[in-house]
Amino acid sequence: MRGGDIVPLRVKDVKNKSHIYLREQKTRKLQYFPINPQLRQELDIYIKGKKQDDFLFPSRQKNSKGVKSHITRVQAYRFIKAVAVDLGIEDFGLHSFRKSFGYFFYKQTKDIAQLMQIFNHSSQNITKRYIGITQEEIDESLERFFI
Repeated sequence: MRGGDIVPLRVKDVKNKSHIYLREQKTRKLQYFPINPQLRQELDIYIKGKKQDDFLFPSRQKNSKGVKSHITRVQAYRFIKAVAVDLGIEDFGLHSFRKSFGYFFYKQTKDIAQLMQIFNHSSQNITKRYIGITQEEIDESLERFFI
């Protein structure tokens, strides 16, 4: 999922659910993602005691109507970036999770068609370029060729 799709989620979107259902902001397509057992356990701990309509990532600020909302995508990026810096990880941002998932999914399954569907991309070439696999495959092929 994209960061902008995650930050507006509410407790009711994940509580006692097997999947997270959402409409992607960028593509406007409906998408759903399974909640695996490990994530389920962490979510249950995180949402314990929260109300159904509470945001998963509430802002401390109030909007122009005086109502608390969720954090912004930019604020989520700042938080993730600060954690990455603390851990000594360079060039890491909110979108890095999505790309890393794609890269490791492809490396494990080699199923670019399924990954293309997960990402809602229009072609396999876009998906390969997105996860940076095309150049890596070229480099590996050239290394094997010269051996």
